[in-house]
Amino acid sequence: SMAKRLAQVGVENTEENRRQYR
Repeated sequence: SMAKRLAQVGVENTEENRRQYR
């Protein structure tokens, strides 16, 4: 699930994305 969302944004920031998704 997260990997698909990150791929859509292009995995710009993994740490920030992880925090918001968490």
